Amino acid sequence: MATRALDRHLPLLFILLLIVSAVGLGFSADLVHKRREGEFPVVGAEKHRINYSLFCGVFGVTLSLVFLAVSFVSTVFHWLHHSIFVFANFVFWLADAIALHLLYKGVVRCGGIGSGGISTCHKIKTIEIVAWVNVGLSFLVLLAFVTVGRTSHAHNTSRRGGNYAV
Repeated sequence: MATRALDRHLPLLFILLLIVSAVGLGFSADLVHKRREGEFPVVGAEKHRINYSLFCGVFGVTLSLVFLAVSFVSTVFHWLHHSIFVFANFVFWLADAIALHLLYKGVVRCGGIGSGGISTCHKIKTIEIVAWVNVGLSFLVLLAFVTVGRTSHAHNTSRRGGNYAV
């Protein structure tokens, strides 16, 4: 029963994961483009952290698209197969969120928005927020996987009449 509920609601979570990852990818790609155009100076580790954010966005979008395609086309993959990739997504975005947070040493305010539009600090903080949202969403998906795994395991052992390994 829980597996059916997960099968119904998990695509919605992956669509949310896709949207959030696409937003992070968009902001990261914009910063990489502007850096290459010379619109803002590269300061120390900023270049590598933005590139890593770009990688996380690509990974998250790819993961979500693959899951959605496979879930609608085939029933070969078990939810456990997807949980491995969701865990990797969780770890990547967590590392990205922490790295971006440390980039400006936890600065909350980036200053006002000038006539040139949103500053680099604002864009990096936006990517950081997207990263934290992606961490939370990935955690919820993992929690759903664990819940279904426990429910399925309990259901299977009660049907067999005992708690033993097969």
